[in-house]
Amino acid sequence: MTHRYNQIMRLLVLVLGISLVLPAQGQSRKQRQPDRTPAAESAADSRTWPIRALRVEGNQNYTEEQVLSVAGLRVGQRVTKESFDQARDRLLASGAFENVGYSYQPAASGTGYSVVLTVQEVQPVYPVSFEDLPATREELEAELRRNDILFGPKIPASEALLTRYSQILQEFLAAKGFKEKVIGRVTIQGTDDLSVVFRPNTVPPSITEVQFLNARVVHPTDLKKAVHSTAIGAVYQEARFRKILDYTIRPLYEERGYLGVSFPKIAIEPAKGTKGVIVTVTVDEGPVYSLGDVKVEGVPLTKEQIESIAKFRPEEEGAPVNFRIIQEGTERLLIGLRRQGYIKAAANTERKIDEEKKKADLVIRVDPGPQFLFGTLKIDGLDIHGEAAIKKLWALKAGKPFDAGYPDYFLNRVRQDGIFDNLGKTRAEIVPDEKSLAVDVILHFQ
Repeated sequence: MTHRYNQIMRLLVLVLGISLVLPAQGQSRKQRQPDRTPAAESAADSRTWPIRALRVEGNQNYTEEQVLSVAGLRVGQRVTKESFDQARDRLLASGAFENVGYSYQPAASGTGYSVVLTVQEVQPVYPVSFEDLPATREELEAELRRNDILFGPKIPASEALLTRYSQILQEFLAAKGFKEKVIGRVTIQGTDDLSVVFRPNTVPPSITEVQFLNARVVHPTDLKKAVHSTAIGAVYQEARFRKILDYTIRPLYEERGYLGVSFPKIAIEPAKGTKGVIVTVTVDEGPVYSLGDVKVEGVPLTKEQIESIAKFRPEEEGAPVNFRIIQEGTERLLIGLRRQGYIKAAANTERKIDEEKKKADLVIRVDPGPQFLFGTLKIDGLDIHGEAAIKKLWALKAGKPFDAGYPDYFLNRVRQDGIFDNLGKTRAEIVPDEKSLAVDVILHFQ
């Protein structure tokens, strides 16, 4: 009897020992494994053990400290398996994580757990902006940071997170007497920029008039004319309106050398007799800058060729920077490259400002791309005699650098010379081959 009792006790000790050293795994809500059922293992999981080592894997936009703060885990904390499940659920509920997993095993010291949290963040993330809310951007961002350690310059657009942030802002503004509901949506800002915009859940008013204050270099009437076709009648949203100012007003100042022009204040007021608004823009023109050195990088042309094509420098030394002239010169340079077969040539301009001398040096970085050669000419819409006449006039030779402007020039010449009677619409189709770097041209006649 004693011998059999001793066998049973040794077996029980062995089972309990195994349950204490086996690693435990936690899965995301989407991949959750069923709980372990053996009585001995359940007893082991119910005990509290201290966390001796703790790390986060898979985080990109958030720091380890932010993730652990939301999870509610720290080194030294006594935990059970249920503690890890709760940490996972808190992270998923934040709306910032797509999946969350965990693993834990005996620490090297043998007196607690070594824990790894694995997170998959919601992607993509977008910059944050605010529209038509009765508080400054700084106040709104501070309130969101105070309520959520995960809030930053860019956030994911998960429904849970946007709902929570909207509620935080709504409660904050309600204390100031604001009664509108706040919503957060991914919105196009400008041509193709996306951002998360928090604004009242109402239809924004349209712009009926734009006024400018403190404008001296450019007359306010000219400024109004510049924005009229783009702004008047458009729905007012401050971020979009600032894009309009950048596209229409800023160039008027930059072509006069006022490179630092800014619009520090934009105010709106109801327009009488309409549901629209009058927008008043305060202009800070800033100082005028003179043109310094202009360098062109990345161009397979000599300095003399560049100067001959682009004509960057103004006639008078030390004249104000005229970015319209610079842009026109850059475009002439790109056209010249495209006529030499660099049909994908592009450029960007870097400004180097000397605030003390009020001088601007420019570096124009050109990416010419590969050089394409002319391949074959195909003609559509003419009989055999007309096709032969066109091919006889065509000057581009196969295997030579492809002139991107030549096909349109050629068709205009054909029309002007009156080679064909009753010539209908014509167009040139350019067909580049990325592998062979050859360009075929199809001339369509009607």
